[in-house]
Amino acid sequence: MVEEWFTWWDELRKKGIAPDAASSTEDGTNALEQKIFTVRKAAMHNVPANQLYLYQEQMPEDEIVLLRQPIKNDGSQGAIIEGAHNSVPVTSQHPKEAAMFINFFVNNYDAVSILQMEQGVPINTKLTEEIDPLLSEPNKICRDFVNSYLEVATNFVYAPTGALEIDTAFKNAGSSVAYGQATPAEAAASFMKEAQAIIDKNK
Repeated sequence: MVEEWFTWWDELRKKGIAPDAASSTEDGTNALEQKIFTVRKAAMHNVPANQLYLYQEQMPEDEIVLLRQPIKNDGSQGAIIEGAHNSVPVTSQHPKEAAMFINFFVNNYDAVSILQMEQGVPINTKLTEEIDPLLSEPNKICRDFVNSYLEVATNFVYAPTGALEIDTAFKNAGSSVAYGQATPAEAAASFMKEAQAIIDKNK
């Protein structure tokens, strides 16, 4: 499956459907107004839904549509989709104060009215309704989009130890194909070997 994935992307690049390797790499550090998507050289872009308003501001003549990540036929997610979270470490020497701090951002009208969708849709549904008049149209679209996800939402899944290392290894393997340094088969084999080593190390 990994080889198929790398092959698919390699074919998309060769056909000019996906950006070439150099453009994709450069796009990672480009300012928002210079992104490939923003300058209309790409039809799709993968970003958090609450960034919709930023792109819509840059592209006022276009209607940007939010789409769900693909899911498997059985309804399960094919990836760990994380959000923005406030948390208190178990080692905190001031857990009460930390909880009060988080509570302010979650349950205080003034805080929620300022942050709006900056950290995603507010978890306090009452305050979400109260700040509705303050929301821009793109932010209202974002809110409705996230709420529509509830029908397929599952309990939060913590990324296993080593997940970040494996993600980096996967991206590096993909880049090696994009830059012509390896074939999809070679990159897939290299990635699987490195991923297994990371898993074994973190058992």
